[in-house]
Amino acid sequence: MDISYALYVLPKSVHGLVKRTRVWVNKSFQYGFCNNPTLVDYSTAHHEVGWLIWCLDKVEKTRSVEIYNCFEYLKSRKHWNGPGLILHEFCHLIHQFALPNGLDNSNVKRLHKRAKECGIYTSVLRRDWAKRNVERDLAYATVNHKEFFAEMSVSYLADFYHHLNSATIGDGMDACCPPLYDSQWLGQDNHTDPNFSTLPHCNKFFPFTRGQFLNFDKVSYSGVSALWDVIGAWIDDETDAYDADSGLCYQNPTVKSHADVKPKLIEFDNYMDETVSL
Repeated sequence: MDISYALYVLPKSVHGLVKRTRVWVNKSFQYGFCNNPTLVDYSTAHHEVGWLIWCLDKVEKTRSVEIYNCFEYLKSRKHWNGPGLILHEFCHLIHQFALPNGLDNSNVKRLHKRAKECGIYTSVLRRDWAKRNVERDLAYATVNHKEFFAEMSVSYLADFYHHLNSATIGDGMDACCPPLYDSQWLGQDNHTDPNFSTLPHCNKFFPFTRGQFLNFDKVSYSGVSALWDVIGAWIDDETDAYDADSGLCYQNPTVKSHADVKPKLIEFDNYMDETVSL
């Protein structure tokens, strides 16, 4: 259901990429020395083969999504109202394949740098800390430019809960947080999407939705919106060679990275940093 939902909110240009992306699911996963292994329980997108070789993992996991612990995934997904979690991981691969220069796209780097410098992401609400003494944290989008794109894309694609558009961090968690997936709202007709029996997704960190994103940071919103316009116009070179509906092809994608294409710089509030390489 989560992948079907992701296809519902994503543009058709990336449907082939999503459908041919293998998703590895584990009960548990560990790597390293037998007498002192490292246990991991998060979800991730494997962009390249290097880390897989380093931890003696399967190289065929390259350019795929992996859920290291299915039980932790089921617990964690409620903070994104379900499908938002795997949507985050698919956005990493969309960043890699559908944007000019892939993960080195200069516009994503510039947007991330500006977001860190503006200071508004240093203390934002996070849904998994709701009802705690401290409900705010540094936004995960500030970690690096790749997480910035995935995080803000999940918010951008959450064009739901419009009654919360004007809510701000200062209003508090109760005022701006979409209902939790496993709360009393589940199964009731409270801003649900008619195409699904569950609540629409949102982000774990504020801004939780597209409307909040627009009101919270118009500069980043404008940039991310422009990036998704590019993604919507992307031509997937692998689509004709792959029957996305058959489920019979499990080859890793070899879509062109468009490294030979110089992306047009997005202009936002006259912000320009020439130190970011193109």
